[in-house]
Amino acid sequence: MQATSDSISNLAKALIAARAEMTHPVRNKVNPHFKYSYADLTSVLDAVVPVLNKHGLALVQLVDVKSLVTILMHTSGEYISSCADIPAHTNAQQLGSALTYLRRYTVQALAGLAAEDDDDGSAASPNNNESSPTGEDW
Repeated sequence: MQATSDSISNLAKALIAARAEMTHPVRNKVNPHFKYSYADLTSVLDAVVPVLNKHGLALVQLVDVKSLVTILMHTSGEYISSCADIPAHTNAQQLGSALTYLRRYTVQALAGLAAEDDDDGSAASPNNNESSPTGEDW
């Protein structure tokens, strides 16, 4: 589920200005099994948050029952949000891994950034029985 304030014109202008200054996060991690490079959550947030803040934007991520809610707010009071379902998990470690993964991907989508190699969808293919390309199984 996605939600926005009645108007997002100020937020949109600020996000466009912020995006013009952002660079893609540093791919600082490698999955040894898949030889897959990616930017971890810290690298993604380091690339995004300071630039957003400079333009009057704040990023908030909250857990709501079985979902991760990502909210981008502007100083005008305008906001956009997105909700991602948290995958099934059996312990706190799996939950933590799932949340980290979702946080990373929702921030990248919101900011329009890429922080990992593009595998052209092969990891999500029904013929692929391997774990996730980033090695974060949940």
